[in-house]
Amino acid sequence: MTTPLWIALGVGVLIIIKLILLALHLWKKVWAQEAKNASDIEKLKAEQAENQAYIIESIQVICKTIQNEDMNLSEGAIRLKVLSDNLPFSDDERASFTAIEALYLEVSELDTHENRKNLDKKERMKQDLKRHKAEVKHQDAFLAAVENLSNAVSPTHTH
Repeated sequence: MTTPLWIALGVGVLIIIKLILLALHLWKKVWAQEAKNASDIEKLKAEQAENQAYIIESIQVICKTIQNEDMNLSEGAIRLKVLSDNLPFSDDERASFTAIEALYLEVSELDTHENRKNLDKKERMKQDLKRHKAEVKHQDAFLAAVENLSNAVSPTHTH
């Protein structure tokens, strides 16, 4: 072989080695990104589990508070509706506590907290009457639904 052929062959081998090293470097980046993604997914799953546990605990406390008659039904309906919407219930499970949503739909437009305090006396009494009528209308079904929801989030219940 002539010298230029050896040089060309040497340069070719060097280029191949550089390409192999570049490929290894890029694969190392891919593997590191995959490991980071897996770690991020695990963190997200842990955060979601923690959030779900908090929601379940909140539902359990609110259900117990309603059952002990320490919270009015309207407030309970609003809180339970918002919380239960964030849990992965099946359609059949949700059907067992639709009375919560029914009461929620009737009272959710009524003023609460500071807005209620700012109403004039006549409007506040009008809204209180509407709230009371809705609670009486839905009371039995609502309390049964609260029991169903409480059972649905109990530790012995599986989804």
